[in-house]
Amino acid sequence: MRPGENGRGATPTPGAREGSGESISLQEVLRVLRRHLLLVSAFALAFAGISAWVALRTPASYESTATVRLADLRSGLTGGLGDPVAERMAGRRDPLLSQMEVMRSRTLVGRVVDREGLRLQPLGTELPAGLIRNAKVPADAPGDTIQLTFGAQQVQARTGALRAAAAYGAPLKLGQVSFVVDRLPGDATSGELVIASRSATINGLLGRLRARPRGETDLFDLVYVAGDPNSARVVLDAVVEEFQRLNAQAAQLRSRKRREFIEEQLQQSDRELAGAQMALSEFRRNRQVYSSREQIGQEQQGLRDLEVRREELEADRQTSRMLLAAAERGGTDTRALRSLVSSPAVAGNPVIQGLYNQLMAYEAERDTLTTGRFRSAEESPAVQRINQLIAGTQARIADAVRSQIQSQDARIAALDAIRDRRTSRMSGLPELEAEEERLTQQMVTQQEGANALRAELQKARIAEAVEIGQVEVVDRASVPASPVPQHRGLRIFLGLLVGLGVGGVAAIVRENMNTTVSSREELETMMGVATLAVIPQINPAGGSKRSLLRKDGTGETLPQVAGVSSSVDPSVVAAWHSHTPGAEAYRTLRTNLMFSQSVRLRTMVVTSAGPADGKTTTSSNVAATFAQQGMRVVLVDCDLRRPRIHEVFGMDKEPGLSQLILGYNGVEEVIRPSGVENLSIISSGTPPPNPSELLGSERMMVVLRDLREHFDLVVLDTPPVLLAPEASVLAAGADGVVLVVRAGVTQRAAAQDASQQLHTVGANLVGTVLNDPDAKLPGYSSYYAYRYYGYAYGGAKA
Repeated sequence: MRPGENGRGATPTPGAREGSGESISLQEVLRVLRRHLLLVSAFALAFAGISAWVALRTPASYESTATVRLADLRSGLTGGLGDPVAERMAGRRDPLLSQMEVMRSRTLVGRVVDREGLRLQPLGTELPAGLIRNAKVPADAPGDTIQLTFGAQQVQARTGALRAAAAYGAPLKLGQVSFVVDRLPGDATSGELVIASRSATINGLLGRLRARPRGETDLFDLVYVAGDPNSARVVLDAVVEEFQRLNAQAAQLRSRKRREFIEEQLQQSDRELAGAQMALSEFRRNRQVYSSREQIGQEQQGLRDLEVRREELEADRQTSRMLLAAAERGGTDTRALRSLVSSPAVAGNPVIQGLYNQLMAYEAERDTLTTGRFRSAEESPAVQRINQLIAGTQARIADAVRSQIQSQDARIAALDAIRDRRTSRMSGLPELEAEEERLTQQMVTQQEGANALRAELQKARIAEAVEIGQVEVVDRASVPASPVPQHRGLRIFLGLLVGLGVGGVAAIVRENMNTTVSSREELETMMGVATLAVIPQINPAGGSKRSLLRKDGTGETLPQVAGVSSSVDPSVVAAWHSHTPGAEAYRTLRTNLMFSQSVRLRTMVVTSAGPADGKTTTSSNVAATFAQQGMRVVLVDCDLRRPRIHEVFGMDKEPGLSQLILGYNGVEEVIRPSGVENLSIISSGTPPPNPSELLGSERMMVVLRDLREHFDLVVLDTPPVLLAPEASVLAAGADGVVLVVRAGVTQRAAAQDASQQLHTVGANLVGTVLNDPDAKLPGYSSYYAYRYYGYAYGGAKA
C-alpha cells in the first residue's frame, strides 16, 4: 500500500496475529528466529552439550547376532501331519512376526534371566566385565547387595549375616545364590554385587534384544547388545536355546491337547454312532421292512402290472362286444360269428370253441344235405332239423360270449379293487422312506465322523511324539570382535539440530505470547495504513553515545555542526548527523509525508498510543528535515502535561503556547529560533489546570490559523492519544496525523485503540512511524541497510 492510500478516516484492520487467519510466511519465521537468536542459540548449545556429555559417558557396547529360521520341521518328521489349527491361522497372520514377538516375551526372557543368573550384576565400574560367571539366582530371591573382598588365593563374600569364601574359579555359595569369581581383578581389593529385581532385569534384557526379519524369507536375526563381548554371546545363545525349547514345548503341548480333545470327541462320536445304528434297526423291525425304497419299488411295479392286465381285459371286452354285436346283426351269416370266435379275446375259451366246432359240423352236414345229386330240399325235415341245430348252436355261442364278457367285467372290477388297495398302501410308504433315509444318513454321517476322528487321532499321536518345534538355528551367536560404533559426532550433530528445532519452537511461542508490535508488516496489516518510516537503532561505532551527548549531560563537548546550535539535543539526528541511518530514515519519513496526500500538509499532528514511544523525538526530527528542505516550519509543543520540546532544543519553557492561547503574550513573543535553520519552536508554556479545554478552545483554532499563514508547515507534538484527549481534539482539525509506534513496547491493542480513537473524531491518519531504538526488528531490513555511509550511530529513546 502506498502512503495514505486508505484516505481520510480509514478504519484500521485487525492484525494478522489478532485472528486474520493468514499463514505465517517463511520470511516472517526467519525474522522471528533472528529476533530471538540468543534463545535459539542457547537451546542449540544446551542440547548439543547434553548430547556430547551423554555420548562421551556412554560405555562401549558389543553386539552379538544369531540367525534363526522358522521352518515346519515337525511336518517333515510326521509325514506331512502338521498342526491343522496352525495351518488355518497361517492365512490370517504373519507367523514370522508372531514368533519374533514370542521371542521377546517376558516368559522367555525370564527363563533366560533365571538360567544365566543375570540378576547378579556388578555395582559400579570397579569390577571388570566377565569376572563373574556361572551365577545362579532363584526367581524368588529378594534383592540384596553382596560385598566381595579379594585375597591372594580366594575371594570372600558377605551379605547380612551370611559369609562365604572360595578359591578363584571355584563355586561360591551364599544362601540361595551361587557364582564363580573367575580371577583376581587386578589391583582391586573389594567390590560389590547387586541382586537386581527380576522385573527390572527382564526389562533391561528386552531393551537390548532386537529381532530383524530378512526380507521375503523365513529367516530373522536376533541381536543382543552388552557391555562385554562374551556376555553378549552367552546371553544370546541362551535366548536362542530357550526360544527353541519353548517353541518345541509349546508345539508338543498343542499336540497333546489336540490328541486329548480328539479322543474325547471320538468317544462321543462312537456313542452317537451306536445310537444311530440302534435307531435304524428298531425302525426296520417295527415296520417289518428292510428297505422302504425297495418296498415302494415293488408296489409301484405291481400297480404297473395291474394296469397292464386291466387294459388287456378292457381291450378284450370291447372287442368281444363289438364282434358279438356284429354277429347278432348278421343273422344266419356266419362270417361275423367266425370273426368273433377267431378273435384273441374269445379264441382261448374252450366252451366257445367246442360250440363253434359243433356249429361247423352242423353246417357241413347241412351242406351235404343241400348239395349234390341227391340233395334234399330246404323244406325237408332233415334240413329243417339241421337248421334248428345250427340256430341253437349260434345262440349258445352268443350266450357263451356274453358270459365271457361278464366274466371280464368282474375281473376288471377285481383289478380295480386291488389297484385301490395298493394305492392306499403306497400313500404311507414315502414317510417311511424319508424316516428310514434320515436314520440311515445319520448313521452314515456318524460313521464318517468317527473315521475322520480316528485318522486325526493318529496324526495327533505322531505329532505329540515329535520333540522338535518350528525353530531352526541357522547361525549361532558369536563373540563380537569390536564394539558397536558410538557415532558421537553424529549424536552431537543431531542434538544440535534438535536444540535448534526446540529453540525455534520456543522462539515462535515466545513471539506469539508477545502482545507488542514487532514488525513493519504486522503494523501495516493491523492498522490498515502505511508505515511511513522505520526509525532504526542509532548506535555509533566510531565512538560511543556520549560523543553526541550535551556538555551539561556528561561533561563532554558536542561537536559543532554548521547551521545547528549547540543547544540542540543530539537526538535530533536529522540536524546533527545528516548521513546517518537515523537521519536517512527521517528524510524517508519526510518524503513519504510530502507525497502521501493529494492535498498539501499544512498542519500535522505527531502523537502516539502511550508514553515513551518516541513521538517527541520523531516530531523534532521530522520538523528539522522539513526545515532542511527550505520550508518554514514551526514545531509546537502541545503536550501541556509533560512537555519536552524545550529540553530538546535547550530553551526556556515560558512563555509558550498556554500564554499565547490565553492572550498573555503575542505570537512574536512565544516563537523562538530552534538552532536549526528554518525551524522555529513554540514551547508549552505554563501548565494550565485544564489542558484539554484550553487546546480545544476557539482561541486555539485562531492560533493555528495564524501559524498556517506565517509558516509552510505546523508540526504539533501532542500527548498520547489514549492518555489525554488533547491529541484527538487537535487531530480532528489537522491536515494529517502521524502515529508513532515503538517496536517491542507498544501493545498491539493500544495501537489499534489509538487508531480507532482518531478515526472516531474524523482525523486523517496519514500513516505510522515504527520507532526501533532497542533493535527489536531484524537488522537485515532494508531500512537498516545504510552501510553505504560507513558509519555506526546512536539512537533516540524518547
